[in-house]
Amino acid sequence: MRAEHCLAAPPRLSFRTHELPEGALEGLALIDLLAGREDVSSWVHEGRGLIGLGRVLVIEAAGADRIEALRAAWRAVVGAAWGRDALVRPGAG
Repeated sequence: MRAEHCLAAPPRLSFRTHELPEGALEGLALIDLLAGREDVSSWVHEGRGLIGLGRVLVIEAAGADRIEALRAAWRAVVGAAWGRDALVRPGAG
């Protein structure tokens, strides 16, 4: 999606947080879930953290003002997004 289109009509993205049940990884580290994937964003520290899998939006811009255009587009997308944070913990959601 072009950055200027995000500004005019930002997509309404949504998210939900989920806690893995105790024992769900069966001896695997959280980072092991990333093996072989290229569509991942993660922050993992000492076996704990968060992982996002998949891609729902790519914002594109060109030209000398592309960084500013991307910044503005990202803020518009985030501003239009909604989420459900069942964990209600700092850093979640």
